[in-house]
Amino acid sequence: MASAQSPPSSGPAKPRPAQWADLGALRIVVVGAGMGGLFLGALLERMNIDFVILERHNGPKPTGGVMSLNAGILPVFSQLGIYEELRKPTRSYPVHCTHFVDERVGGECELRVKDFRIKVGYNHLVLPRPELSQILLSLLRPGRVQYGKQVIDINEMYKSPKTTASSPTVKVKCLDRTEYVCHFVVGADGAYSTVRQLVFDNLTKLGRLPFQDRSGFKNPYLTLVGTTTRLPADDFKNVNEHFCYFYQTIGKGKAFSWSTLTVPNGRICWSVQKQIELSDYTDRQDQYQKAGGGWETDSIEEMIEEVRDFKTSYGPTIGTLIDYTPRESISKVYLEEKLFRTWHHGKVVLIGDAAHKMLPSAGQGAVNAMQDCVVLANCIYDLTDLDGRSFSKAFHTYSTLRRPYVVAQMQASEKNAELMFSQKWRHMAKRWLAFRRGTITYSTKDMVKDAWYQPQLGFMPAVDVLGSISAITQQEPCRRYRYELKQAAREKKAALAAAAAAASATSEELAVLDDIESVTSSISALDFISGPGTDALSDTASELSREVASGSYLELKPLEITGDDYYLDGRFSSSDDGTASKGSDGDYTVEFFDKSSLAILRAPISESFIAEAI
Repeated sequence: MASAQSPPSSGPAKPRPAQWADLGALRIVVVGAGMGGLFLGALLERMNIDFVILERHNGPKPTGGVMSLNAGILPVFSQLGIYEELRKPTRSYPVHCTHFVDERVGGECELRVKDFRIKVGYNHLVLPRPELSQILLSLLRPGRVQYGKQVIDINEMYKSPKTTASSPTVKVKCLDRTEYVCHFVVGADGAYSTVRQLVFDNLTKLGRLPFQDRSGFKNPYLTLVGTTTRLPADDFKNVNEHFCYFYQTIGKGKAFSWSTLTVPNGRICWSVQKQIELSDYTDRQDQYQKAGGGWETDSIEEMIEEVRDFKTSYGPTIGTLIDYTPRESISKVYLEEKLFRTWHHGKVVLIGDAAHKMLPSAGQGAVNAMQDCVVLANCIYDLTDLDGRSFSKAFHTYSTLRRPYVVAQMQASEKNAELMFSQKWRHMAKRWLAFRRGTITYSTKDMVKDAWYQPQLGFMPAVDVLGSISAITQQEPCRRYRYELKQAAREKKAALAAAAAAASATSEELAVLDDIESVTSSISALDFISGPGTDALSDTASELSREVASGSYLELKPLEITGDDYYLDGRFSSSDDGTASKGSDGDYTVEFFDKSSLAILRAPISESFIAEAI
């Protein structure tokens, strides 16, 4: 066991690192203008980062079904200032319960959670997919999305003598021969991602593609979706209520299930799912991937005729809803699942369906894509340089933080798909037992699993965690953001002190300046203090706060921090044995953030506490 060593008392304290990348010089290419690409664009706008979104279609597509947003992402909409607009009854409807109808069983049951909003803080909100796209597009500056740009190649340019380590060196080529130069690429182009395929082709040539990434998708469903125009209230019950009626029907004697959800302005979002054999799907998969995947508007008539006579809980058939739906907004898409092992390579990173394709049964696909954006944006904000090593570190942090929660949500989606879509006997038996009870209930534990993960943007003021459960926000505020707040507080203090001195303020007025170094409550309890002693310091924060408030310690020196070691004015360091050396004058001080008074406070601590904390 090594003995503790301290720097010479006469030596200077180790400086606290404060070097950050110039985000204004950063250039990013995002491929794909789906939910993930547009949401990431909105976050990059807030960081004043230069970016462009390349979309292979020639314009915004009006296709797609219903979108479900929940407590896992709505706090970020609050941070962006658009949650209150989003939850208006003209924009979205809350979902209180799901009605299940099984034609084989001949009954109906409900899935509901008592006091759901009280427990998790937010309702599930549903709205048509194209309308959420328009909301996100409104957060971007004109020209950010370039349409008709089908990416065909991504490569790193040769470095010239004028190229520096922080120069953009990645070239993205499109089918129309346009090229874009950037620092790195974000693949947000869906389940059949061109960006991912280019990365995998490169890894295959290098012999480094993991075995898990060589296999195809599983659990395929073919889905037909659309949103009606305004429906006559006399013919369709409940369409003008200000909350969503969600009905899920499982067919008898056919491999189909279908769902209907009421949305604002007297409309219904509908979808029909057909479970297909894996062998049949494998035969079509290559052709579908060559076509670019996505939401097809061609070749839908055959499936429309196949499902036209399916009955709905509103009275009319699916065919009636289809007749009220503009043909250009009806689309057909394959829904599969697959968790890829490779989420990043070199200067390319994947988000959303390009990294993890989920079944839509739990309404978590788009939410997880947006959560990817939140965590990735936080990692980008903390970049220390604009070189490949910094990017790789940020991408690795992003994938490490996100993967465990993605795995959990994929398991939940698969479980829900068995209940809502599956025609296999073992799954039908589970539904039969549920229908015999008359209701399907979620335990509080199951509900918390779906709602407790609520990441927030670490470079903006945090919003309060609502609800009675303890949510996991995952990341503390970004290190760069904490540093910026501290600097702003110090500049404000200096400005006020100068103004007070110029005005010949009284000594009592000047004393107040000791408490104005305040910041927002989004900062963690210890501000920039980090390392193995953080928890112990937090436990004594309130006690130190009382001592400081009493006026006993006003002239003490701040604590300097480097890495995981604590340094007190150059006289103290930690070592492997966890003990601490004592400075020549025996004086220790600590600086911490007191959440109750919103002030940065300084107080002495004993030698025994230092040893225990380290």
